[in-house]
Amino acid sequence: MAAMAARRNREAAGEEGSRFADLARRFRSGLPALLLVVGVAVAYVPALRAGFVWDDDFYVTDNPTLRDAAGLGRIWLKTDANPQYYPVTFTTFWLQYRVGGIDPFGYHLLNVLLHAGSALLLWRVLRKLRIPGALLAGWIFGLHPVMVESVAWVTERKNVLSGILFLVSALLFLRFSLGDGEEGRASDRPAGPRRLAALSLALFVLALLAKSVTATLPVALALLIVWKRRRVTREEAVWLGAMLAIGAGMGLLTARLESLQVGARGADWSLTAVQKTLLASRLIVFYLGKLVWPSKLAFFYERWAIDAGNPAAYLFPAAIAAAAAALWRLRRRIGGGPLVAFLYFGIVLFPALGFFRVYPMRYSWAADHFQYLAALGPIALLSAALAVVSANWAAGDRRARTAAAIPVLALLGALTWRQAGDYRDLETLWRRTVEKSPRAFTAHCALAGLLGREGDGEGAARHFELAIEAKPDYADALNSLGTIRAGQRRVTEAIDLYRRALRAAPENAIVHYNLAGALEASGRADEAMAEFETAIRCSPDPSKLGNDVWLALYRRGMLSPPPGRAQRGLARLLAERGRARDAIGHYRLALTEDPSSRESLLEMGRLLTDTGDQEEAAHCFESALRLEPRDPAAHLEMGLVQERRGDLSRALLEYRETIRLDPRSAVAHHNLAVVLLRTGDTAGAWRETLMAKAGGLEARPEFLRELSSRMPRPPTAPP
Repeated sequence: MAAMAARRNREAAGEEGSRFADLARRFRSGLPALLLVVGVAVAYVPALRAGFVWDDDFYVTDNPTLRDAAGLGRIWLKTDANPQYYPVTFTTFWLQYRVGGIDPFGYHLLNVLLHAGSALLLWRVLRKLRIPGALLAGWIFGLHPVMVESVAWVTERKNVLSGILFLVSALLFLRFSLGDGEEGRASDRPAGPRRLAALSLALFVLALLAKSVTATLPVALALLIVWKRRRVTREEAVWLGAMLAIGAGMGLLTARLESLQVGARGADWSLTAVQKTLLASRLIVFYLGKLVWPSKLAFFYERWAIDAGNPAAYLFPAAIAAAAAALWRLRRRIGGGPLVAFLYFGIVLFPALGFFRVYPMRYSWAADHFQYLAALGPIALLSAALAVVSANWAAGDRRARTAAAIPVLALLGALTWRQAGDYRDLETLWRRTVEKSPRAFTAHCALAGLLGREGDGEGAARHFELAIEAKPDYADALNSLGTIRAGQRRVTEAIDLYRRALRAAPENAIVHYNLAGALEASGRADEAMAEFETAIRCSPDPSKLGNDVWLALYRRGMLSPPPGRAQRGLARLLAERGRARDAIGHYRLALTEDPSSRESLLEMGRLLTDTGDQEEAAHCFESALRLEPRDPAAHLEMGLVQERRGDLSRALLEYRETIRLDPRSAVAHHNLAVVLLRTGDTAGAWRETLMAKAGGLEARPEFLRELSSRMPRPPTAPP
């Protein structure tokens, strides 16, 4: 009996040891993936602290399709509901808004996690293809600073989301095609089950609906399969052909919307076939250069002049042709991998090489986010080369190879950390852009606009002048500088700037209106009237001229009283002029035309609050909250109304809900502090006062005196 018991104990101990060994093996196998995700997350910590920047208002913060359940239907069923028809991307925004409101942290966190997931998938795909240095490639992709624009910019969720779908689809198709054994089979049929191809196709469609640049995937897959097996089977061709047809359809739809809806048309895209070829070759060289030497990475780059008459311009296509020819000739000596990586880069980058109208090319031909997926090829090639060299240098010594890689990865991580800091806020982004790319005219113009709103007129004028120096026919900058000069009573200079703007954009109604105002100020009434009439003729929908234009032309009798949306614009302008009662009347008319206008309800409610009509103001905010219960602005205003009505319990609820939806609202923290003090919660009032201060809002001195008289210092402060 004792022997049997001892044997059972040994067997139990063996089983326990086996389970422990199995857990240890799983941990060791999962450790590289865990370290990669953590490494990427650490490098992007500055992005996690960032706010919203350029275009994020259109995509998230001011996007009406995110505000209610019906918005999800519009995202999928209306191609013009959002800046671009990428319903999978906007669905993720819709879901995040329902869960966390407009706190930027969550949006940045998901971008970082998606990017880390793509780095892991790149590792898996390259392992599947049996390419050396697969894990190193995942690390380089995850930490390379060129990828920061795609990750730290919330708007580029479409890049990181489509990227992970692209890679999952690719991995599934490669498993279908190559199976799990040797890749060099000579079989007439793919090795994997057909459901893998079906799943790959489904994920490819999702990738297209996240961003249509992924349409290049079937061509890239065909290239990889031919490289590994020398041919594509008939069944593979059927699946890849279906993907290619769907991708082409989505690409054509995107191109059409980019031109008709987004605005990618006009002189900025009027390049000849020769110029497009020269541009494409220069972009290929530019992007490869940024991958190899990631210096002065900028949100916008200089928009080069493409001069087909300059012999030097032909050096770029000559260099690319020579490189391709050399890789072809050397393929038997060095293998086909380098040629495949080079061709992959060109194929995936093709949609962004200038042959199609892409709206951002109005500002700059190049953008880091354009090469997010294309960069996988050169990164895989570089990693494979480093792996082969290190294997020869330190054969059998894995630790030595790892130690050699760490400084390179640490440098890339440090560069990414620094680059991600550019996205802290709009002003930081524009200042860093003009530092690194002094001829980026759009960045100068955007920075000038920020400075102007902050009251720095001379700083704004200086950057508008720099924008015009970089692009002499930049109508927006000429018009804006003209407006500054008109405000400085330098009317003659303003008129000249407006006329220069009209030479570049003769149908710009706003410039015609501004010129009319300057002419009127200089006593040239007949010329001014002609410009007013031209402004109206150039804008079939006069409400798009803006509030100031509406009021000016309405008072001159040149436009009838504005209906609907324009009523709100007129009401807003009347409110700015101190005519609150008149403005409220126009808001009522606007709500008669459109009772579901949250903007009209909120703006009218604020005016009613200021004029003392708290009951009707509360009714406005309640109506706005019925339309969108998760609107922090409406909860904030409702809290203020309830506070003024004396309903402090309801005010506390509204301010706390505002903070839950928008934790960075300094005004909500301050208002909550005031109500907490009134209800006797002095410690809570101190806490919220400090939160408001952290958000940039200092409490009024009299409030601080009263708070300090009840509790001299915050409860956590040292004596």
